[in-house]
Amino acid sequence: MLFMKKITFGGLMLSLLMLVGCASTTIIPEGGNKFSVISTSDSEGVANRAAMSKATKTCEDLNRSVQVLQHASKYQGADQQTKAVAGTVSAVASMITHSDSYHSANTSDDYEVKMTFLCK
Repeated sequence: MLFMKKITFGGLMLSLLMLVGCASTTIIPEGGNKFSVISTSDSEGVANRAAMSKATKTCEDLNRSVQVLQHASKYQGADQQTKAVAGTVSAVASMITHSDSYHSANTSDDYEVKMTFLCK
């Protein structure tokens, strides 16, 4: 019984971590306190927050504040309707088989955020 509680708790924690998401973020110095940041994630919100966070940290490290000059966000993953159907099928299948083998169709580079900013 204790073993099952540990497995359930571990599965819950893993699920929560997957919901939080992560992003890959790169800063590109352009000179004159001007920078570009590119962030990719399976979530547009996560990619946006990661880009802004990296920009803010970059400027704070220079004892300056961030001024966004340009911002663009685009979806570059598979067709969203197809992904939604695949996700639903996977969720239903895992419920029917009572397994934890749900597979999301999302990938870590579905959304790309590009931002140009100044540290003033």
